[in-house]
Amino acid sequence: MRSYQTSEVVVTDQPQGMLVPVGIVSAQDIVTRVIASGLDPVIFTAGDIAWSGPGHARVADTVSDALQLLQATNSTALPLIDDDGALAGMMSMDDLLLATSLQLRRE
Repeated sequence: MRSYQTSEVVVTDQPQGMLVPVGIVSAQDIVTRVIASGLDPVIFTAGDIAWSGPGHARVADTVSDALQLLQATNSTALPLIDDDGALAGMMSMDDLLLATSLQLRRE
């Protein structure tokens, strides 16, 4: 997380060779679930503390749809999946705000 300067990462499984999102781990999860509880962060994996999260957005979803999903789930990022359900990326609130800003400029 530090290397990529991100506060959330997607935890995946790999059934049939395809990366599928199964959860999200945030910096806040690490702090509140592990460090603040006095647990040793070295012995836990991302899968141990991942939460199933708010779901995901699809590549074909509109920016408006994605913003509504983030708002409804009180999240700041979502896994982005393709039509096969494979992980296509991660979409953050910052990404959506930038897309909205660019769209408004074009109008």
